[in-house]
Amino acid sequence: CISSAASDVYKRQAVRQSQAVYTAWDGSRLAGLLRAVGDGETILYVQDLLVHTRYRRLGIGRALLERVRADFAHVRQKVLLTDAGDSRAVVFYRSQEWIPAEKAGCAVFLGKS
Repeated sequence: CISSAASDVYKRQAVRQSQAVYTAWDGSRLAGLLRAVGDGETILYVQDLLVHTRYRRLGIGRALLERVRADFAHVRQKVLLTDAGDSRAVVFYRSQEWIPAEKAGCAVFLGKS
């Protein structure tokens, strides 16, 4: 278990080392954030897409995804992972034209921790 202070340091470092970070604000309140990692040429991972519950279903997630796709249109592979059991997330990503890996002829493998 890591302390809250150590966790904050890891989070800040992760954000700093990201390929791109997009945010959506309502005044001084953070409404949404998308963080992408990768090499900027051949692969881009949407690592985090977070929208505060108060701001969901207002198009913020869609706008953040559209922005990263436009800015990295030249990147061949764009990948994101989500919990298969989170039906709302699965429906949302499909509505944004993200397709399951197996439908694209790909297999996804996760390393053992």
